[in-house]
Amino acid sequence: MTALGCCLSALPNTKLSDMYGRKLMFTVGMFLQATNFALLQITNSMYLAYGVCLCVGLVSPMINLNGYVYMCEFLPPKWQDHAATIYCVLYASVAIVLTFYYEFINQ
Repeated sequence: MTALGCCLSALPNTKLSDMYGRKLMFTVGMFLQATNFALLQITNSMYLAYGVCLCVGLVSPMINLNGYVYMCEFLPPKWQDHAATIYCVLYASVAIVLTFYYEFINQ
């Protein structure tokens, strides 16, 4: 479901960030992603969890596409590669940790 959401929202998010700015779209995306992850933790319904996973996928391009470019605008060129690696690792680790939490701890 997450991959479907990413595919559906990749192109509209780039146009929206051109129209409204990367900072606004990144901030809205982070708020929605935090809300989605919190909702995923408290839900007991599998159908709602599927819907939230779709929403996570819809918001992910908003954060990834805008966040990387927005971050690189303010960094010197020699730090961009290192910061991008850390950014991607931390972003992926949140999803992995929450998946294990949802699977094994939140019963």
